[in-house]
Amino acid sequence: MNKLTEIGIKYGTDKAVYHKFTDFYFPWFENYIKPDILEIGIYQGASIRMLNEFFGGTNILSLDIVNKIDFGQPNIEVKLCDQSNTVELLSCTAGREFDIIIDDGSHIVQHQLVTLGTMFSKVKPGGIYIVEDIHTSFIPSYNPTGEYPNTYDVLYRMSKRLPIESRIIHEDIVQEIYRRVKGVHIFQRDTNLYTDSITAVIEF
Repeated sequence: MNKLTEIGIKYGTDKAVYHKFTDFYFPWFENYIKPDILEIGIYQGASIRMLNEFFGGTNILSLDIVNKIDFGQPNIEVKLCDQSNTVELLSCTAGREFDIIIDDGSHIVQHQLVTLGTMFSKVKPGGIYIVEDIHTSFIPSYNPTGEYPNTYDVLYRMSKRLPIESRIIHEDIVQEIYRRVKGVHIFQRDTNLYTDSITAVIEF
């Protein structure tokens, strides 16, 4: 068992306990020393604790639509932020760039795409952007407007460098991502099941 998964299980984050995402992330994470991290979505704080221990007290900015200031520590800044709001996202991260961005927020397709189209430019060269739980693309309650292409489709097409026609991520943004991106890697815990445990790592 790798160290990231071991720590994740210790704190009970579903990244390790259920989804098995940490096994997928570990080869990327182990390359960083004291990275600047942005995680969107706090829930009960298990993921923050995992990241903090794995990276030895690194700088973490965590955003949530619910006020969870109690999860803050000297090296962990917590801010109230709505990931569906571009202005709020940019305001909460003003003047900052990150080695690792993790979107573990609402999992709503429209929110995932707004966040990706807004925040990809905040990833440092050599950094990664993670979009978790993209299996929600196939769950209607997480895509109430029937957005197409959905998050999974967008990331799959990015992995193949195919054209993307999205109402949310416009063509100029897609082309800028393509200019910067080195690779898109999609992990699916069960290759026969598209409604559970799918995540993606975008390398910049």
